[in-house]
Amino acid sequence: MSSNAVQGWQLTRFDDGIVLAALDLPGKVNIMDDHFIAAMESLLGHLETARDYTGVILTSAKSVFLAGGDLKRMVQSRAGQEASLYAYFENLKSYLRRLERLGRPLVAAINGAALGGGYETCLACHHRIALRDMRLRVGLPEIEFGILAGAGGVVRLTRLLGFEKAVPFLTEGLAADVSTALEAGLIDDVADDAEQLIAKSRSWILAHPQARQPWDRLDNALPAHKLDAAQRRALLLEPGKLTRRLAGSPAEFAAQRTMALSAESLSMDFDAALRYETRVLIELLRTDYARNQMQAFLDRKSSKPAAAQKVAA
Repeated sequence: MSSNAVQGWQLTRFDDGIVLAALDLPGKVNIMDDHFIAAMESLLGHLETARDYTGVILTSAKSVFLAGGDLKRMVQSRAGQEASLYAYFENLKSYLRRLERLGRPLVAAINGAALGGGYETCLACHHRIALRDMRLRVGLPEIEFGILAGAGGVVRLTRLLGFEKAVPFLTEGLAADVSTALEAGLIDDVADDAEQLIAKSRSWILAHPQARQPWDRLDNALPAHKLDAAQRRALLLEPGKLTRRLAGSPAEFAAQRTMALSAESLSMDFDAALRYETRVLIELLRTDYARNQMQAFLDRKSSKPAAAQKVAA
């Protein structure tokens, strides 16, 4: 076993050729910001050049796996910046796309909360194992800010779970504990401690050397072609249910747009669906509701005492 580092990561290479990459960005919590982008460029540059490894385990060197996206960047965006925002998010998403298409099995060893962009990164892995910790949560809470999971979260989760099962997690901002996440299919396995988490990850990689994402298999490129009667029924009924639940709520527009994207993405090529997701995200970022929700969250966070901020992060 050997250890080294690339920007933003602590790397350990086991004798079986598996690389353990622990994310360690500046600050107390890993955040999907410019530091994350630089770290992903560094890691992918290393892995795409090396190629002499068996598989990769993504984990965190901190107590939180990876927090959400850069709200400050989003709330500061203004009308007329749509093109630059589109380029920014497409670039961010390109790293996750490169990651899942490395040609090696990839496991997310989730050792702390993975919400928003953190869980989207887990979705870009071929297998997800979480530490059995009562505090650990996974999910896509972006709807609470009047936006959607725009780093591939809507498109990937819809293809992973199917439309009907994905909708509550996309439109209600549910943060699932480990047991719920396992039952719902958000994660694939659990581990009792950190040692078992890595051991299970290594075992899965060795047992699945040809792992690929379901959406990258030629026989599953357009899942909508294979929807059964129950799934087609859900596509007809869920929008009405959502309208009744959120009628008059300022969150209704964002939830409806997210649900529509989820449904429409099933009839698109995967990469086209990712681009469409970015366009809908930018549309939602332009709403007053989203701007107010994000700013209110940032204001609450900045007003907390330092000790409380550590817990909230």
